[in-house]
Parts: sequence; structure tokens; C-alpha cells
Amino acid sequence: MAFALVAGCKVDQAAFDNRIFACDPSANDPGCGTDASGKAMVCYAASLLDGTDFCAPDCGPMPMSLPDGNQCVEGDAELKFCDPSIADAATACGQSDLGCLRTDVTTEQGVCTTMIPCSQDSDCKDPVRSTCAATFLTELYAKNTTLETNNLYCLQKNCQSGASSC
Repeated sequence: MAFALVAGCKVDQAAFDNRIFACDPSANDPGCGTDASGKAMVCYAASLLDGTDFCAPDCGPMPMSLPDGNQCVEGDAELKFCDPSIADAATACGQSDLGCLRTDVTTEQGVCTTMIPCSQDSDCKDPVRSTCAATFLTELYAKNTTLETNNLYCLQKNCQSGASSC
């Protein structure tokens, strides 16, 4: 009887492959391994933007824009392209645990990452990174009304004037 129960247990490979795996970019071996097709994975340091560091495909010495629309970012990580005009992150990135971070304030271009993007200061829940980049952009370019300021990142204000190490 126990054999029948063991034989019936099966891993949903597609669901497993679509999971987000946390990693440590400072470790000698961040533990990312390879993807389902055997392609090497790298640890993307999303914590720099207040996300969780995660494993992503290695794009190697590729151009920034890849043929499938994905983006090669710092650390040779290939991040999935997303449209920041789509309000629902699960729709934009195909997963509810990813957010669409805008990479261009003049077009609808973004990448999927583990951070929660902001459009206004109230979206920033971290008491240190409490200001949305949208605030700076709208103050700096007050006369430019064509900038897209949604789906940006939270940052720390007054770094230089406060003699803080941001």
C-alpha cells in the first residue's frame, strides 16, 4: 500500500521552474545552478533596490536588449521584460511575487524583479527608503509633463546633506 502512495506523488515541474529562488550574491556559490534548459543562473542583487536577491538566467556578454525582449542587467542577469503601464504585477510579470520596475521614463519598458515598485511616497514602506524616485523626477522636471513616473523605486532622501552613506 505504501508503494502506491509513493508512486502517486509527482512534482509539478512547470510550477517548480517558475518559482523565485532567493540567493546570496556575496557567497562564493550563491546556489543558483541552472534553469530547466541547463542554462547557468546568476544571483541578481535586487536588495540594492529593496527587493530580495534572486536567481535569474545568466545572459553573459550579451547586449542590453535580448531578442525575446528581456533585458540584460548589471551582474549579467537576464530579467523578463514587462510593461509598467499594466497595473497588475501578476499580469505584467506572469507571477504575483514579482513587480514591474520601470527602466525608461519616456517609454513603457520595465523588468520583472522582486521589489515592490512605487509611484508615490506613500508606496514606500521602508522608513529609510521612504521617498519614491517619482518625487525627485517631478520636482526636477516640473515643466516636463510627459515623463512616466509610475513603477519606480524607493530611495533614501538627503544622503549628501545628511552625511549619510546611502
